[in-house]
Amino acid sequence: MVAIEAISKLQSGFYMETGTLSGKHLYNRGWFGLIPLIGGFVGLTMILLGVFKYKDKKLILIGSAALLFTVAVYSSMYFYFERSKLFRENFSTFCQPYMNELVKSIEFYKTENGHYPDSLEELRKSSNLVRIDDPIAQSKTDNKRQFYYKRLGDKYTLFSSGVDRIPYNGRLDVY
Repeated sequence: MVAIEAISKLQSGFYMETGTLSGKHLYNRGWFGLIPLIGGFVGLTMILLGVFKYKDKKLILIGSAALLFTVAVYSSMYFYFERSKLFRENFSTFCQPYMNELVKSIEFYKTENGHYPDSLEELRKSSNLVRIDDPIAQSKTDNKRQFYYKRLGDKYTLFSSGVDRIPYNGRLDVY
C-alpha cells in the first residue's frame, strides 16, 4: 500500500526528497539584483536566507552583489545630481522660466505695496507660491540656494549664479 502511494506521487510529480535543504533554486532570482531598488531588497533577502536558512555561500555572494549594485547605482546618481557640472549645465534651462515667474511676482508685489520687496524672503511671506530657490544651486551644502536679488531704490537686480555657482561672475550668470 505504501509502495503504491510512493509510485503514484512519483508519477504525478509531487515526490520530493526530504532532508536536502539547498538554496540553489534561488540563484536565478539574483538577476533581480540588476533592478536597483528591487535588487536591494532581493539582495538583502538572499543574504538572510543564505546565512540563516540554507547556509549557502553562493547565495550570500549573489545577494551581496545585488545589494552592492543597488548602493553603487544610487551613490553614482547622488554624485551626478549634486556635484556634476554637466548636470548643472543641462539643468540651467529651467532657471530662466523660474526667473520669469519670479519677475512677475516681484512686479505684482510692487503694484500691491508701492515698492519692491527688500528681500526674496519678504516676497515669499506675501505669497507662499513664489519660487525663490535657484534650481542650479540646489546643493544642500550651500547656504545660498536662492536667486540673487538686490533692491536698488526704484529698480532691482535679479540673477542666478549660473553653472559655476559663483555670483557676480558675469559670463556664467543667468540674468
